[in-house]
Amino acid sequence: MTTARPLLCLVGILLHGCEGPPERARADGGVLRAHAPPSVPLTLLVILGDSIAHGLGVPEGRAFHSLLLDNDDRRYPEFCGRDLRSLSPAIRRLDLSRAGARGVDVVRQAKSVAGNPAGRTLVILSVGLNEFRTSIWSALDRDRVEARALELIESLEAIRAHFDDTARFPGGAVLVLLNLYDPTDGAGQPPPALDYTYRVLCTCYAAFSLSGNLTLFNRHLARFAEQRALRLLDVHRLFLGHGYQHENPASPFYHHKDPSLWFQMDCLHANERGNHEMRRLIWETIVPQPTRWRR
Repeated sequence: MTTARPLLCLVGILLHGCEGPPERARADGGVLRAHAPPSVPLTLLVILGDSIAHGLGVPEGRAFHSLLLDNDDRRYPEFCGRDLRSLSPAIRRLDLSRAGARGVDVVRQAKSVAGNPAGRTLVILSVGLNEFRTSIWSALDRDRVEARALELIESLEAIRAHFDDTARFPGGAVLVLLNLYDPTDGAGQPPPALDYTYRVLCTCYAAFSLSGNLTLFNRHLARFAEQRALRLLDVHRLFLGHGYQHENPASPFYHHKDPSLWFQMDCLHANERGNHEMRRLIWETIVPQPTRWRR
């Protein structure tokens, strides 16, 4: 991989009345000074990746990126005024995510974004599980998981390089990468009421988790994000205790104040509550303001 210029961050331009130099994200959530003027507006939100990125299975307008862009003030009054449209009215969204997308597909998605001369760009990316789609049991083979992770990282590097091109994106761009969550809560137990198709998928997902290979895959994503100054959001940690063990008080991740399920009954996609929580995590990560409301 070639040495990359760090991506410009949204920090310092998202709040109205922001003064002083803008800032660039480090993988640890810290900030570095950047060269772009603070007056550069956020004008483009790009969604790349698979069906998780797309918000498959939730009602229109309730996927995490829809809420991030335009909050539903009736359903989520605590987020009134806390969306990207409120901070930057000129922003537009480009959702290129597709169910079944793998790393090579997401590279094509990214390269179809010609540029954004009008301002800054925020890219949110979810990809990884479909790397095992053609041979789902390969998720149980540590060597093959290592190989798939490295192949995906090559794709992520190509995506990063595309958005780091200042000729296409003179206002700068920041990439936000979601890691892989675990609907089995690390317990390896699928829910009882699943049809045959979902039970096979969930059983394999459980083995992926219990084998330690899911952790291994996420570790590769985290290392890449740290090396390339991407924002990695730990949705794996966030969702623990809200998978299919959410009602089990014996689970080490049990939330006694909020024993709620954040997944659909397909052992893969976040439900409406899960999408809301992903939106919350993204918002509280990219917007430099005190958190006023926590679950």
